[in-house]
Amino acid sequence: MITDTTIRPFASIDRALLALLVAQPLQIDDTTTAVPEAQVGGDFAYQPTMPWYIRIDKVPGGSSDRFGGQFIVDIEVFAADYLLAESVAFAIEALLLGYPHVVEVDGRKVVIDDVSQNASPAELPWEDDSVSRLGSTYVLTARRR
Repeated sequence: MITDTTIRPFASIDRALLALLVAQPLQIDDTTTAVPEAQVGGDFAYQPTMPWYIRIDKVPGGSSDRFGGQFIVDIEVFAADYLLAESVAFAIEALLLGYPHVVEVDGRKVVIDDVSQNASPAELPWEDDSVSRLGSTYVLTARRR
């Protein structure tokens, strides 16, 4: 009997989070709000015409083994209004900490079994004083599928 011991690579945790944020509306100030894909990504694409923008950045660190992995991710929210940026950041926190999550990326399921927060949403400096930027850091545990 031959056993297949091939380990499937992890799907991108960045794209898994993007898929989760786009699929699950956020509760922002008691209002259920859909997240347009144009308002979330891995770059600094915030424009003043947007109500807000979510930046996802996988940072060095974490670990993995044959069955799962831990990933460290910074999530930043940009907005012209501080209170709106804060509301979006805390809505993301509530969504992520309400694990488990299952999303599909590149035709494969990504199962996020555990989420912890290393740094809660806090204001970060930004080159433009008219833009509020809040950042937080999460550790996500996911399984290979």
